[in-house]
Amino acid sequence: MVCLVAALACTPDRLVAGGCARCTHLAPALNEINDETYEEARNQEATLFETHPLLSKIDKSMKGIPVLSHRLVEIQSVIISKCLPNIIKKINERLHASVLDFNKLPRNLTSVSEAMGAFVQIVGSFKETLQKILIRGELEEYEDDKQMHCSARLAEMVDKLSQDLQSSVKFSKNFLVEEMQILEEANGIRLPHFLPHLVFSRLLKRRVNGVSDLPVCFVNKFMEGVDEMIEMEKMTDYTCDPEFIPSYDKLMGNHDLFLNSLNCLYISSQTLNMEGYSINVNHLNDVSANIRNQAFDLKMRMTTYWKIVLKRMLDYLALQLRFFMQQLVNKDIEVEIMSEVMVNGGGIEKMLVEPPYVAKKRERLQSSISLLKESKEIIEQVMDGIVVTSD
Repeated sequence: MVCLVAALACTPDRLVAGGCARCTHLAPALNEINDETYEEARNQEATLFETHPLLSKIDKSMKGIPVLSHRLVEIQSVIISKCLPNIIKKINERLHASVLDFNKLPRNLTSVSEAMGAFVQIVGSFKETLQKILIRGELEEYEDDKQMHCSARLAEMVDKLSQDLQSSVKFSKNFLVEEMQILEEANGIRLPHFLPHLVFSRLLKRRVNGVSDLPVCFVNKFMEGVDEMIEMEKMTDYTCDPEFIPSYDKLMGNHDLFLNSLNCLYISSQTLNMEGYSINVNHLNDVSANIRNQAFDLKMRMTTYWKIVLKRMLDYLALQLRFFMQQLVNKDIEVEIMSEVMVNGGGIEKMLVEPPYVAKKRERLQSSISLLKESKEIIEQVMDGIVVTSD
C-alpha cells in the first residue's frame, strides 16, 4: 500500500521512464492495459468514482485513489500504534526475566585470583548460614521448614534421650533379684554384714553397659567424648552432689516397711509401695535376712546414684553437642574445606572450568537478551516513524 501511494504520488514522466527506484516495478502494471497514459488513468479513475454505487457516495474531498490510499495508511498507522506499546511491554517483561536469570548464573571466573576470592566468599556465606541455623537460631528464612529449626529439634532429641534413659530404670521388676545375684557372685571370706565396694562397682558397670548404646546412637558416633564419658562412668562411682545422702536416707527409710511386708502372713499383702511402684516381695521369703538387707541397701544406693549418673550424662551430652557445633561452625568446617580444596590440589583450578550446562544456559540467555534489545529498538523506531508521519 505504501508503494501504491508512492507510485501515485510520482509524476508520470518519472514513473514511465523508470527514474524512481521505489516505483519502477509498478510501471508495467499501470501501463500494461492498452498502454494508457497517466491522464487516461486519471480520467478512468474519475469515471469510476462517479459511476460506482458505493464510491460515488464518498465525499468529494476523499475521492481519488491517492487520497484513499493515504487515508488507509493513516488508519493502519493508528491501529499499529495502539498495538506496539503492548508488544514493547511484553518485550520488556521477557527482557527483565532473562536478565534476572542471567544475573543468577555463577560468575564466570577467568583467573586463579578471582576463583580464590569467590571460594572465600562461598565459605564465608556457608559459615554464616550455619551460624544462623545452629548457633543463633535465626529462623526467618526457614519459618515453614521445621527441620531447619535446629535448636528446637535438638531439645526434642535430648528430651527423647532422657525418656529412654529413665525408662531403663526398672525399679519394681524382679525386686532385689539383680542385687542378690551380684552379692552371690561377690561372696567370699569376709566380715559379716560388710558390703565391699566391688559389689557396687559391678552393679554400676552393668547399668552403664545397659544404656551405653543410647547416647552413642543419639550422636550417631560423631563424638569421641561420648565413649570417654561412658568409660569414666564405668570406672569410678563418684559424685559431689549434696542430694545424694538425703535421697539415699529417704529410700532407706522404707526398710522397716520392707521388713513388715515380708513378715505379713497373707501372701496377697506382701506388696511394698515404694517410689510410686507397687513391688511384690513374695520371692524374697526364702532369702536369708543378711542377703536381703544387703541387697536392699545396694538397691537404694544404686537407685540414688543412678539418677545422678543419668542427669550427668544428659548434661554432658547437651553441653558437648553445643560445644561441638560451635567448634564445627567456627573452625573445623573451614579447616576441612580448605584441606579438601587446597591440600589435595586442583580445587581452585576446577572452579575456572564452567560446567557445560551453565555455559549453554549463559550463551542462550545472552543471545536472547541481545535479540530482545534489538527488537525493542526496531519497534521503538517504527513507533517514532508512525508518530512523525501522523504529525
